[in-house]
Amino acid sequence: MLSSSREGFVWVENTFELQQRWDNEPIIDDIKAVCQATLQLDDPAQCAVSFLTSGGFNKIYVVEVESDQKFVMRVSLLVETRHKTAGEVATLKWLSQHSTRPVPRVIAFDDTRDSKIGFEWILMEHVASTSARTRWRKMTMEDKKALVEDLARHHAQLLDTSSFQTIGTLKETNSDFIPDTLVSMMFFWGDHFGFDVHRGPFRSSHSWLYSLISIMIKAKVLEMDKAVREGDEDVADEVTYSLRIAKELSLLLPEMFPPDEDAHGKKVLWHDDLSLSNIMVDGNNSPNSIID
Repeated sequence: MLSSSREGFVWVENTFELQQRWDNEPIIDDIKAVCQATLQLDDPAQCAVSFLTSGGFNKIYVVEVESDQKFVMRVSLLVETRHKTAGEVATLKWLSQHSTRPVPRVIAFDDTRDSKIGFEWILMEHVASTSARTRWRKMTMEDKKALVEDLARHHAQLLDTSSFQTIGTLKETNSDFIPDTLVSMMFFWGDHFGFDVHRGPFRSSHSWLYSLISIMIKAKVLEMDKAVREGDEDVADEVTYSLRIAKELSLLLPEMFPPDEDAHGKKVLWHDDLSLSNIMVDGNNSPNSIID
């Protein structure tokens, strides 16, 4: 079993699924102190911090300074210490070098929980924009078409410029960006975080899917143990069916994805949660950044 600190949040089991909950909230004054030190501001009055919004694993704050500069502070749960935040920063840097799509410039970041905030964080420049979801209903069909075509061109460009040989979350080295440990919900969700499985980088689709199926099987075994302990025959029957399907998938995997079939093929940077909510548009409904 793997072990790692993930302080700051807890898993809460409701009727249908697990949900993550912040164990304690980031403190505005602590965020302000870190921003003041990072931006080298002499007077605390020069810096104002306000809460903007939150997602499943992040809380977003707006940081304003007297010089009319505006920044965004993104505070993250410790779901994958170091790998998540460092991977996000590396991805933004890679995109800034290899894509025509504007991305926020990273001012500073901390991929540990050692700062006064107590969580990992990224401070980046503020991009004036609104989510496409907010604008979608009032956008003209021409604007919607232009948005989709723009995103298609963006992904085509990523296909042309990506030259990765393995699958994983990007890591910055002294000379390049390389895939490293994969940060993905399937790998860190609940008990999955402690499962002894390979977490990347993966040489091929087969090795990546093998880890995913292994997680599915291990999770169902735990569910079965719990159902047996609690004498819940209905749940035990459902888990038995799911476990059988997972094991059948494991047997089919080599046929569908031979172990070495794409081991030497090009891997492409991919956003696995792209939606109207994280596509940001300007006042003319043109996309000007993608977040998350």
